[in-house]
Amino acid sequence: MTEDLEMKLLDAGNLYLVEPVSDMTSLRLLKQMDYLLSLKMTEAKLYINSQGGEVSDAIAIIDKILYCEKNGLTITGIGIGEAFSSAAIILGMCPHRLISENSSMTLHYVTVEIPSDYADNQSKYMNFTNDSYNALILKLAARCGYSSKRKIDQFTLNVKNSWYLLADQAVKAGIVDGIWNSNEEE
Repeated sequence: MTEDLEMKLLDAGNLYLVEPVSDMTSLRLLKQMDYLLSLKMTEAKLYINSQGGEVSDAIAIIDKILYCEKNGLTITGIGIGEAFSSAAIILGMCPHRLISENSSMTLHYVTVEIPSDYADNQSKYMNFTNDSYNALILKLAARCGYSSKRKIDQFTLNVKNSWYLLADQAVKAGIVDGIWNSNEEE
């Protein structure tokens, strides 16, 4: 995409997460959200087609989305294609959440491959990451309307078992608000 086209799309309030969630991805999205806040925009769309990625970078993006919401910029997350892993959580934590009819989502618990020689040195970090991710899953459950202990326990169990969802299943589970209709866009 040319730089001129990217700026026109950003000025129209369009954000894109179409690569793995990484430090560079989160840095770009954080800067773009700051830019939209500086323009005093009230609405933006975050189009997501990502296999997910780093938990800490997803948390940074989610924190900025929630900051924007508190400061007058409502971001609608739109799943197009796939929203897997941390990308699905980013979508689920948006104030408004939609998914295209042919898209899918996957929620699962953190999986990390650590070579055995690093296992001892990384166990504390892994425990910290798991705790952070578990807290995020509980926040996602609450954001999706799960309030009773039984429903929250079922939600987390589904995630622990790798929850694969088609668009209509994601709506039924409350992870997204509805099916996105591109014809309704301005």
